[in-house]
Amino acid sequence: KGESVLQSLLVLRHNPTLLLISLARFSQGLSPKVQNAYFFENCVNFGSVNGQTLEVIYGAASGVLGTPVMFFATSVAKKIGGMKKILVLSQVFAAVLRIAAFFVGFDTIPKFIIMTALMAVVNLPGQMMDIAHRSLTADSIDEVELKTGLRTEGVSFSMQNFTTKMTSGASTLIEGF
Repeated sequence: KGESVLQSLLVLRHNPTLLLISLARFSQGLSPKVQNAYFFENCVNFGSVNGQTLEVIYGAASGVLGTPVMFFATSVAKKIGGMKKILVLSQVFAAVLRIAAFFVGFDTIPKFIIMTALMAVVNLPGQMMDIAHRSLTADSIDEVELKTGLRTEGVSFSMQNFTTKMTSGASTLIEGF
């Protein structure tokens, strides 16, 4: 005997971890920002280097360190007390360094390099945060099964996809304004 869609959605109330993760991910899309393409083409000008070239350099330089860090997410989580602490600390760390990058600025090449380096460091806990999301989601699905006797990975992962689409929509709306 199958469950109705409503029953599947109502079981999510037993998964506060997933609901908090979804809320946190959605809130990331509510940050005011300018699209990278517009920013690099119209706000950053270093003479013969155009905005698209700077965007590629910035993207590669700010993201290159994040990939190897993902391999250490589990060991870092054990040292600091769990994946939930990675989520909280990564958000605090990102806010502090983004504020620092804002005050450094980007109007000269040395400032641009410093700002890019700061953003590369910001991405380190951000990459671990992605691992923490996946780990906590899997753990929360198991917890719901213990509480209710129902496996909820289908509706849980559907909710994550829905949250991703809502976040993208909200972010695009804000960037459009």
